[in-house]
Amino acid sequence: MPQLDKVTFSNQVFWLLLTLFVLYLILILYILPLIHKIMSSRRVLLQNFIQKGYLYSNRITKNTKYNSFVNFSGFFYMGITMFCIKLAKKFLESSNIIFKIN
Repeated sequence: MPQLDKVTFSNQVFWLLLTLFVLYLILILYILPLIHKIMSSRRVLLQNFIQKGYLYSNRITKNTKYNSFVNFSGFFYMGITMFCIKLAKKFLESSNIIFKIN
């Protein structure tokens, strides 16, 4: 078998190790910092969405105490808002576990 030829075996091992080392460097120096930057920006964006969701839900509860129809629609909107906030928090927790972002 040509793959196990003693003459070319050391040459193949050398090129294999060199290729793996170059791929490792590309991963460490380029791809992982890019992923970290994207995850950090997503985290900030989701935290802003969570803060806006709390702000809007507080506005709804304060402004919809007097009109029963608006009160119903406001609580419906608040339910959707709270659901989105919970989803965003779960995403943040899962991204912290996977990428260990503080």
